Amino acid sequence: MIFAYDKDGNRVHIDKTHVKYDYFCPSCGEKLIPKKGDIKCHHFAHYPSTSCTDTWHYDMSEWHMNWQNKFPNEVQEIVKKKNGKLHRADVLIESMKTVIEFQHSNLSAEEFEDRNEFYNSLGYKVIWFFDLSEQYENEAIDNLYYRETLYKWKRPKNTFNYFDYKNKNVELYFQFILDADDNEFLKDKLNYIRETGIDDAFGPEVDDYIEAHKDDVALLVKVNWVSNDGFERFGVAKKDY
Repeated sequence: MIFAYDKDGNRVHIDKTHVKYDYFCPSCGEKLIPKKGDIKCHHFAHYPSTSCTDTWHYDMSEWHMNWQNKFPNEVQEIVKKKNGKLHRADVLIESMKTVIEFQHSNLSAEEFEDRNEFYNSLGYKVIWFFDLSEQYENEAIDNLYYRETLYKWKRPKNTFNYFDYKNKNVELYFQFILDADDNEFLKDKLNYIRETGIDDAFGPEVDDYIEAHKDDVALLVKVNWVSNDGFERFGVAKKDY
């Protein structure tokens, strides 16, 4: 998480924290550890001895944070409560009754369904963005040759076992291609080249990758159809957004 409360109940962004002050979890109230290193994204973490009542698995990847930070701080990580359970939405736009969730890491089908049911029961539509750029790059996901808006998926994630494309209160978007600026592998290699002046340090395979992806523009698709046997085949509304 990147927002917590101070001792006076004020909501504080991780980058606005001070080493002398304490910060607390919005869900369980336990004291948190501000983690502001140079490698991973800055975030709050629970102490190992604590057990937060919010048991959902929140993605904290750089990809996730890049997406979440496209929205104002005021709508990020908003906590909602029902029947004693508190969960935080990556983005919640109250005026549109919409929750937006970003997912790069693995997520179980049960938790995917639980999140949808929780927010739908509170009257919110849920819009999901999943990073599937690696599967697309490795051709595990590919267009069916006879129709541009149909795809095949060799080994679909079981995350979507309960997804009902007819449910208008849950929308599912897949990101197949990253913007060049959001591609962590590409950025790492280009930064090394800029810092060292060595442009052939990684070998021809990586050189070819850099050349092929340095101008990439994001490709997003919205799922609007799923075959009866699951995501082995699925359709999208149109090619890109």
